[in-house]
Amino acid sequence: MQTNAIPIAIVEDNDDLREGLAQLIQQNPGFSCVGAFSSCESVLEQLRAKKVGSPRITLMDIGLPGMNGIEGV
Repeated sequence: MQTNAIPIAIVEDNDDLREGLAQLIQQNPGFSCVGAFSSCESVLEQLRAKKVGSPRITLMDIGLPGMNGIEGV
């Protein structure tokens, strides 16, 4: 990750969309994808365990199974 790159996390249950967004973010030198997750539960677990850096921006799907994106935020 570049020192001045803006860290972004993605929370999306659609695999193709999540992976596509992550690739687009990584191709832009001003941004860095610090994590791409399929559920709110998984991103919260990773953040609590400090296994992923803190994002400044989170792209959140609001229609997730389990904990929805609104609850996750």
